[in-house]
Amino acid sequence: MTDKPVRVGDYVKLDTGQEGYVVDIGWRSTKIRELSNNIISVPNSKMAGSIVVNYYMPEPEMSALVQVGVSYDSDLEKVEKVTKEVAKQVLSTVKGGVPNLSLS
Repeated sequence: MTDKPVRVGDYVKLDTGQEGYVVDIGWRSTKIRELSNNIISVPNSKMAGSIVVNYYMPEPEMSALVQVGVSYDSDLEKVEKVTKEVAKQVLSTVKGGVPNLSLS
């Protein structure tokens, strides 16, 4: 834990499948709050020996892949335009979204 792979506030996923926000890092354990608001207390010895995905490092921004299906005879330029408009709207209204993101 000395290389500081996680910080308070980071969103992490453990190799056991548990995930959530780091709320406290103590001498003996690290506490993670799941989205369901449960607290997971992980001994630091286990944290040091685990594979931990930190979604906030190196930066808190992340991408999400969204599969979209359209008809074969769709106007793809219009589909792209509408998809970008909806994405910009969602990014500007969702907590944690990046409202000024360039969608080229």
